[in-house]
Amino acid sequence: MQMTLDKFALHYHEMRFEKACHEKKGMEFQAFFERIMTKHDPTFISVKPSGKEGDWKADGFSQKSGTVFQAYAPEEMTNAKAASKIITDFNGAKAKWGDKMKAWVFVWSSHDSLPPHAVSVLQEIKQKELTITISDMSRKGLWGIVATLPLLDRIDLLGVVPSINPAESVTAVEIQVLLKYLVRQEAPLLSDNLDLTDLAEKINRNRLSSRVREQVQKAIATVRVVEQYVKRHSDVQYSQLVANVLAYKYQQFAVAYNKPDDIFFALVEYVRSNDPSPTSYWPAVGIIAYYFQLCDIFER
Repeated sequence: MQMTLDKFALHYHEMRFEKACHEKKGMEFQAFFERIMTKHDPTFISVKPSGKEGDWKADGFSQKSGTVFQAYAPEEMTNAKAASKIITDFNGAKAKWGDKMKAWVFVWSSHDSLPPHAVSVLQEIKQKELTITISDMSRKGLWGIVATLPLLDRIDLLGVVPSINPAESVTAVEIQVLLKYLVRQEAPLLSDNLDLTDLAEKINRNRLSSRVREQVQKAIATVRVVEQYVKRHSDVQYSQLVANVLAYKYQQFAVAYNKPDDIFFALVEYVRSNDPSPTSYWPAVGIIAYYFQLCDIFER
């Protein structure tokens, strides 16, 4: 089934959401969460610290449901700290909010599941509390909220969506702008053996989703523009320099992200980081797709 504009916009925003959650820690994630909830729930109120009173162990409160939200996005999710955070924040919120707190939600951001001690603590609180609904919300749950927002709200949160079908109109000039940025980046030297590998084989081997497959297919015309540009370049080492940078960044992103789709999108965003306008998206996809089949990026 061909990707529609609505589906493409939703997929694009999902990728940007995942990247935002990965990058935002501590107060940044809290602010991001609050922006989402403000758009989702008109009765949601952000809670800010006030003198000795602090924030009453709450990052937000829904007047409609009586829900207190506590967001947690540390640099590293450890067993002991996560469990301690849950206990301290819940007990503090219960003491401060009293009967006003009908539900308590622990909002956390991590690629992985909660540590076992944290899960155990949540279960213990659920079993003890008969009048307060206890739950947690992962990135997946938060995305479920974002996905229901109107397009304009998602754009305000996650940026303008590129046109769904501009790949055929990409020019060598647009490719040149992005490649010039890449060749200025420093990266270790790799093998100079750049042999084309079937693109479909690479996609299957690296477990990329059908959604990424569709985007790569849309960028085939751009892949040809990239190929023509680098092959005609006066510097015979030019393509190798680009490959070095992309393979090096892939190695970094492969450590930071645990999903092939997220790695692919992170590379696309890196390529267009010098020009984040919507028109740079398809040239960037075309560049990644070309080097995806040309060298060992995305090989585990």
